[in-house]
Amino acid sequence: MKTHLASACYTLLQLLLLPGIIVLLIIVHLQRRKQDNWRERLGFLSPSPHGKKVFWFHAVSAGEVLALQEIIATIKREQPASWCYLTIGTPIGHRMATTQLSADSVSYLPYDFLPCMLLAYNRIKPDAVIVVESEMWPHLFFVAAWRKIPLFLLNARMSQRSTNRMRLLAPLVRLLFSCCSSILAQSDEDRSSFIDTIGIAAPKVITLGNIKAFNVFQKRLALPVEKIRLDGIVLLAGSIHPTEETIHLALFEKLKPLQPMLKLILVPRHFHWQQALIAHAQATGYKTAVWTNEMDSTSITGLLATHDIIIVCRFGELFKLYQYATLYFLGGTFVPVGGHNLLEPAAWGIPSLIGPYHANCLSTLRALEDHHAAQAVKNSSELFTATKTLLEDPAHRLAMQQANFSWIKKEAHRVENTMRSTLFKSLFI
Repeated sequence: MKTHLASACYTLLQLLLLPGIIVLLIIVHLQRRKQDNWRERLGFLSPSPHGKKVFWFHAVSAGEVLALQEIIATIKREQPASWCYLTIGTPIGHRMATTQLSADSVSYLPYDFLPCMLLAYNRIKPDAVIVVESEMWPHLFFVAAWRKIPLFLLNARMSQRSTNRMRLLAPLVRLLFSCCSSILAQSDEDRSSFIDTIGIAAPKVITLGNIKAFNVFQKRLALPVEKIRLDGIVLLAGSIHPTEETIHLALFEKLKPLQPMLKLILVPRHFHWQQALIAHAQATGYKTAVWTNEMDSTSITGLLATHDIIIVCRFGELFKLYQYATLYFLGGTFVPVGGHNLLEPAAWGIPSLIGPYHANCLSTLRALEDHHAAQAVKNSSELFTATKTLLEDPAHRLAMQQANFSWIKKEAHRVENTMRSTLFKSLFI
């Protein structure tokens, strides 16, 4: 009854704001142009085949999509007759899903209007709905509750900012989460936040661990390591944002006289500012190469042998570059972004140095710090000291490498065991 009332109020609010919402959606659609699909956004999704057990997964963008990679692969391997239907929120996520996942159908998530969502449910006909992280679309949740379809929140987490926001909206958020059969939280801290801040019943919230750790670890095991020998030490700065390059280039200029064989690889998060990045690197006077899509995919080894600084302007290469790295600098942590993927370097056993802005990866950082596998620094001065110390102490680096791999292996196994005893147990009935 409460979900019906909440849905009615939510629908009424949408109707009152409808003119503005329509204008906003038209603007967004025009900006994305051919990257979006208005038919799917209205709920006209490809129908699921009859006689199949259908699992509807939803992920918003690339990071969440990749978190599902091994889960969907496992389901298709162990339940080949099932149908995995994936909806996505963004064009980047859609492109990633169609190239990287073994889902049977990939579509955009319909607009969260009741008619659109009802139409989507009628066409997908899910036996279960699995939503990644904290994607809260009211009608997606409410319709699942009305139809008594099991709904799972997977890899659920609550940042400090979202915790403060949800504390203010606790009664409404609690009603929304009451639609879930289970909430599989990313950490014990996240589980406590769902229980203490929002008021979710404790038995409904289970600590899963970080599903991305399981995915990254499996991905690492599946990728063969290239048999190469590099003369020198390689610093890898991945997913960096504008102005972060100044910190890493200045660090390189200070360390190069002390480590003549030192190399630096810079991988920008986005490529819209690559010309500025290239100019800044070339201004150091060191031999700089730009690795682009037009170059052979194996040419990175040649570039490392003949250049001091390599700028990577190729999408999807970062994961394969960790095997060349001695130390890793996490992008988005020396500017107020909050950091990106700290699990990937851990899967390769690469010691990571993290800047002061790390809210987005705080739980992973704390776990790695507890195992002496990563180190956070407050500024560029501390970064220089920490990097210099590690470069001069191979035994310390080796201990960090082993700690990284040991932690993520344990975390991946914990996630898999919990997933099988909770989510898979419910899906495979």
